[in-house]
Amino acid sequence: MVELLKKLPKIAIEKPMLMIPVIVVMVAGGIITYSKLPRELQPYVENPTVGVVIQYPGVAAEDMELYFARPIEQKMSVLDDVTFIRSNSQEGRTEIIIGFEYYGDMTKHKADVQTLLSNMLNELPFDRDNTTNPWVVHVANDNVPFLDLDISREGYDDIRLREFVENTIRDEIEKLGGVQSAVPYGGQRRQLLIEVDRDKLAAYRLGLMDVKTSIEQQYLSLAAGKLRQEENEFLVRAPMIPDDPTKLSDIPVGVWQDRIVYLRDVAQVKDTHAEVTSAYHYNAKRGLLLMVVKQPEASDYTVTDRVLAKMDEFVREYPGLSYEVGYNRKDFLETIIANAWHELMLAFVITGLVVLVFIRTVTPTFIVLLTLPAAMAASFSFFPLMNLTINTPTLMGITFVLGRLVDDSVVLIEVINRHLKAGKAPKQAALDGSYEIILPNFLSAATFMIAITPNVFLQGSMGTGFKGMTFPMIAAMAFSTFLSFTLNPMMAAYLYKPYKEMVESPVDKFLAKALSPFRWLIDHVVMLYRRVLPWSLDHRLIVVGVAVATMYVAYKIWPTLGWEGMPLQDTAQAVGEVEAWPGTAFQETEKIAQRVEEILFNSDRHGAGLRDLLLRLRSPNRQQSVLQDHVQQQRRARVPVLRQVA
Repeated sequence: MVELLKKLPKIAIEKPMLMIPVIVVMVAGGIITYSKLPRELQPYVENPTVGVVIQYPGVAAEDMELYFARPIEQKMSVLDDVTFIRSNSQEGRTEIIIGFEYYGDMTKHKADVQTLLSNMLNELPFDRDNTTNPWVVHVANDNVPFLDLDISREGYDDIRLREFVENTIRDEIEKLGGVQSAVPYGGQRRQLLIEVDRDKLAAYRLGLMDVKTSIEQQYLSLAAGKLRQEENEFLVRAPMIPDDPTKLSDIPVGVWQDRIVYLRDVAQVKDTHAEVTSAYHYNAKRGLLLMVVKQPEASDYTVTDRVLAKMDEFVREYPGLSYEVGYNRKDFLETIIANAWHELMLAFVITGLVVLVFIRTVTPTFIVLLTLPAAMAASFSFFPLMNLTINTPTLMGITFVLGRLVDDSVVLIEVINRHLKAGKAPKQAALDGSYEIILPNFLSAATFMIAITPNVFLQGSMGTGFKGMTFPMIAAMAFSTFLSFTLNPMMAAYLYKPYKEMVESPVDKFLAKALSPFRWLIDHVVMLYRRVLPWSLDHRLIVVGVAVATMYVAYKIWPTLGWEGMPLQDTAQAVGEVEAWPGTAFQETEKIAQRVEEILFNSDRHGAGLRDLLLRLRSPNRQQSVLQDHVQQQRRARVPVLRQVA
C-alpha cells in the first residue's frame, strides 16, 4: 500500500503533463456535474403514509365522520405495521390517513389498504349517483404545490375561466416532464340547475323520481351496432346528448291525459354555477389559482422553467390571457443556494487568511489554497453515483469539511520547507517531503472518513439528512487527499526555488510586517503550551478530574437542550389560518378574510414589506378525529382569529 501511494507524488513530479490532465478532468467533471444536478430544498424522504379520500357532496362533516371515517379507521387498524390513523372530515369530503413504520414496503401497504377498502365498500352508505369511488393515494412529503399561478383572462367570467383552465391549461401543464399534477382552486364550476315546480309536478301527477329517471335514461349516448361494407366497417352511435345542455328542457318526463309532458312543462333548466364553497384571493382581488405539484425526483429548477415557459406560450396563443406568480419555491431555493455559496466563499477566504497568518508567504499559501476549490469541484462528480442532489444538507456537508481539506496540504508544505532548508533541490525536497508524510496523511484521512461513515446508516428523515451531509464530506476528503499527494508536491517542485536562491519578495516583506502581531501571538501560545504540557504530565489526576467534570456538566445539560429535525428557516413568508365558527356561511367567511386582508395591507403602510398576499378560502364545516397515534400527538396552538401554521 505504501509503495503504491508513493508512486502518486513521483508521477506528479516527474510527469506533470500526465497528471495535470487527470486533475483537470476531475475538476471539470465536477463543475459540469454540478450544473446538471437537480436542486431542491431538502432531499426526498419517502413518507410512510397512505391516504383514503371519499367525496359525498352535501353531507355534513359530522355525518362524513360518523358513517365513513370511523368505520374505515376501525377496519384499517388491523393492518400490519400501522403507527397511527387519523381523519379529517369536512362537508362532502373525508380524508383518512394511515401511517406505517419507516422503510416498509409502501407498495404492499397501499395494496393492503386498497384491498381492505374494496372489501368493505358494501358496508358504507354510498349513493352511486352522488358519490365517487374512494381512491387510495400515497401521501408524500413533496405532494405540496411548489408553484402557484394566478390566472386571469379578459372577457371571461369566473365560470368560463375555470372551464378554460381545467380543460386547456391544466391538461397541457400535466403533460410536462416532472409535473405530477396541476390543481385549479377558486373560480366557479359550471353546473346545470334544474328547478322543479312541485305544484306543476303534482298537477301532472308526476314525482321527482320520474324526472330523475327520465334524465338518466335519455341524457346519454348509446351504441347502435355496426355498419359493415365489403372493405369498411363503421361503428354506429345513437347520441342523445344535446349539443346545447339547455335543450334538456325537451326531454319527455311522462304522459298525462294522452299528452307528452316535457321537462320544460314542470321545471326550468338554468346554465349556472355550482354552490360556491371555496375562493382564492390574490392581493385582495378574487382570482383563479393553479397549484402545480412536481414529482418527488424532479428538480424545482427544471420543472419551474418548463411550466413558466408553457404559460408564456399560452399567453401568446390566447388573447387576453395573463398570469402572475403568487408563489415560486425556486426563488427561495435560489436564495438558499446563493447563501450557501456565500458562506463557502467566506469560509474559503477566512481559511486562506488563517493559512497566510501561519505560513506568511504567498507561494505556499497559494499552493495550499488551490486544493480547496479543486477538491470541492471534483467532489460534485461523486453526487450522481450516490443519487445526491444540490440541497441544504449536501452544501452543509461541504461547508463543514472545508477546514479539514487543507490540513494535509499545510503539513506537506511545512515538511517540504524543512527539506529545502536542508539544502535539497525543490523536486527532491517535494518528493522526500511527500514520502515522509504520505502514510500519516493517508491514515488521517481514512480515519476521518471511517469515523463519519456510520452516519449513512441512520434511519428516518434525520438519516436522510445525515447521508446528504456525510457523502459529500467523504468525497471532498478523498479528492483532497489525492490532491495533497499529487497537485501540492508537483506545484512545490516547480514553483519553489532552492533555499539559497530564495529572495524575499516585496509582498512577502509586507506580509511579514503586517502579520507580525499575529506571529507574536502564535509564538506566545506555543510557549504557553510548552509550559502547560509538562505541568499536565506531572498532575495527571487534576487533568483527568477536569475532563470528567466537563463530561458530567455536558451530560446534565444534554436533556435540557431543545430537539428539532432542522432549525427554523427565514422563508420571508408568514402563513396564517382564519377559522370561523362551524356553520358560518361561506359568504360571511369571505367577508372575515377580506377584513384580514385589509388589516394586513394597512400594516404594510408602516414598512412591513408586504409583497404578495394569497388567501385560499373553504367551507369551515370540518370534523377531525384520531383513532390511534403511537408516534406523536399533534397539538395546534391557537390565538384569536389567527393560528400560526408555519
